[in-house]
Amino acid sequence: MDNFTCNLCHDKGIIIKNSYAEQCGCSKHRTLERLFKNSRLPPAMKKCTFKDFSFEYYSKKLIDKDTPRNLTYYQSAQLAFKAALNFAEDFDRKVATKGILLTGQVGCGKTFLACCIANYLLSRKHSVLFIVVPDLLDMLRATYSINADLEYTEQELLNTAREVPLLILDDLGAHNYTDWTKNK
Repeated sequence: MDNFTCNLCHDKGIIIKNSYAEQCGCSKHRTLERLFKNSRLPPAMKKCTFKDFSFEYYSKKLIDKDTPRNLTYYQSAQLAFKAALNFAEDFDRKVATKGILLTGQVGCGKTFLACCIANYLLSRKHSVLFIVVPDLLDMLRATYSINADLEYTEQELLNTAREVPLLILDDLGAHNYTDWTKNK
């Protein structure tokens, strides 16, 4: 959007209507774009929405052995979907929540649902940070290199993760955990 020029406000972000200053629509659009960019959500995942979630991939007959209640994969997916949507709606309404933990086998839809939550909240102008945990650990480790020419420090990375209103940690547990990684 850097090359975009608004014909209404000429990139000032404000237009005058009836002798009053008003925020231009392009400014709202740029704010939303900045939120999406800062979220670190992978480009392919920016299309994940609750309305695009498909239950057709989940068996209505096979039992999901990861659940204590002998649910089918379809029933598990329905519960996870409902929990993710409820979490996003509650977060948007500022209802106190402790968070949400999505667990399951590889390919069961955890990342898709996490991205649905992120996109839902980003579209409502909430700040979100999506981090793939092994990547974060690699970034943290890189700050220890003497030869690293980085734009960030370990403390800046950790503070960003601590301070964002919603932190989504993807692939938590998909890393070989040493004492160092456990500590971080």
